[in-house]
Amino acid sequence: MTVMILEFGKYRGCHVRDVPLGYLAWALAADFRAEIHDAFRHEVARRLSLVPAEEVPRPSARRPEPLRPPDELVRTVREITRKGFQKLSHDKHPDHGGDGTEMRHLIEAREWLKAQGIA
Repeated sequence: MTVMILEFGKYRGCHVRDVPLGYLAWALAADFRAEIHDAFRHEVARRLSLVPAEEVPRPSARRPEPLRPPDELVRTVREITRKGFQKLSHDKHPDHGGDGTEMRHLIEAREWLKAQGIA
């Protein structure tokens, strides 16, 4: 079985088995890459014993290559990401009338971009 360590969000660095069931349920409704969604689905099924463990499809061991802009665009893409994050974080921050959930999503999106080598 593939070891799935979260690379983003509130439970970044945690093994999928240590993530609360409520977070996994939320994540199943979110738009994650297929291998992440499969790992979450497998873990929820394992915990709830919905099907025998041997019948739960295992997450793929193959990890896709991260997205990466062409070398000549990396600096510009990072600048767009940084300035966009600064502007949006000001607008979405609860201290400036924004919503805490939107701010967390913004931070998670930035962390995902960093994990992909984009930001």
